[in-house]
Amino acid sequence: MIWIRAAFYKCGKCTSAVDMNFFCISSLLGPPFVVCHRCGSTVATDRVEWDEMSGFGKLWYFGISLFYLGVVGLLGGISFDAAVQIIQTGEWNQSLRFSQPTFWIGASLWAVFVVLLQLYRVSCSRRRSGLEGQKPLERSFRSFQIGVQFKCFLFLFLIPVLAWLGKMIWDKVKG
Repeated sequence: MIWIRAAFYKCGKCTSAVDMNFFCISSLLGPPFVVCHRCGSTVATDRVEWDEMSGFGKLWYFGISLFYLGVVGLLGGISFDAAVQIIQTGEWNQSLRFSQPTFWIGASLWAVFVVLLQLYRVSCSRRRSGLEGQKPLERSFRSFQIGVQFKCFLFLFLIPVLAWLGKMIWDKVKG
C-alpha cells in the first residue's frame, strides 16, 4: 500500500477541509481567505496573492509549477494510456508504456493543461489584487483557485475509470 502525506486546511468552526496539499507542498499562490463551503465562515489559507509575493516566492511558484508539470505530465500520460488500453481491449494490460504514442499524447496534453492552469491562477490573483476591499473567495469545486492538486489528481484517476465504465456500457449495448 502506498501512503501519501497530505496537509489539510480546515475551518475553525466546523472543521470542514477548505484546502489541501499533497506531500505538504504548496505553490503559495492563492486567495489568503476563502469562505467555508459548509458553515460560511471565513478561513485563512496561508496563501498570498501574486502582487504580494516576494521575488523568492515567485521563483518558488515557477519551480513548483515545473515540478507539477513533470508529475502531472507523467501521471497524465499513464492515465491517458490506460484509458486508451481500456477502450481498445476492455482492460488495463500494461501499466507503464512510456514508448507508446498514447502515453506521450496524454503527457503532453496534461503538461499544456498545467501550464495554462498556472498562468490562469496568476491572472486571477492579479485580478483579485486590483480589487478594492478584497473579499474571501467563495469556495467552489469548479474553481481552480484552491484545492488544485486534489482536483487534478481526481481527474487523472477518473479518466481511466470513465473509460472502463464507458467500455462496459458500450459492450452491454452492443451485445
